[in-house]
Amino acid sequence: MKRILQINIIALMMLLFLSPVNALNDGAYLISRSTSYVNPLTGKTEDGGENIALGDSMVGNIVEGQLLLEQTGGKYYITVGLGLASNVSNVRFKVMTSSGAMSSVSATKTGSSSANGDTVNHYRIQVSSLDIYISPIMYVSPMGRDVQFFIKPNISSAISGTGVYNSQMIPQSQAPTASTENQ
Repeated sequence: MKRILQINIIALMMLLFLSPVNALNDGAYLISRSTSYVNPLTGKTEDGGENIALGDSMVGNIVEGQLLLEQTGGKYYITVGLGLASNVSNVRFKVMTSSGAMSSVSATKTGSSSANGDTVNHYRIQVSSLDIYISPIMYVSPMGRDVQFFIKPNISSAISGTGVYNSQMIPQSQAPTASTENQ
């Protein structure tokens, strides 16, 4: 009897852990992110940069701590805030699947905010999956070259809200006011 109870408890725990992490209702969510200057699948930079520690530090500081995830009708949109806008231009995006395939995606600038004494531009992209890496590429004027890096959305951290972002799904008159929790 004790053995059957143990098996049932283990089976129940397995079912709980197998439930989809991405089971969100349609809406707008703030999610955390991780960043990397190197390609997470190869361990090498995509832009030829050699100072990985400096690159990781810069990337961690330029990308807003939270992303905006908007989900509607089975479609996913992620808005990324990229800072130090006065020093960058020609911003574009690629998305990398878990297999390593990279594809260019179009981005729409949806607004901006301020951080660290500079402008943070917000870019919205549509993605087909939430298990991806977002790879911004931008020309960094002080470096005189393009820089490419990687952002991994952390879907399991989703909290309802829009933070500093302008949601394209929720009219601003209805959008919740950003609180210190959301920023």
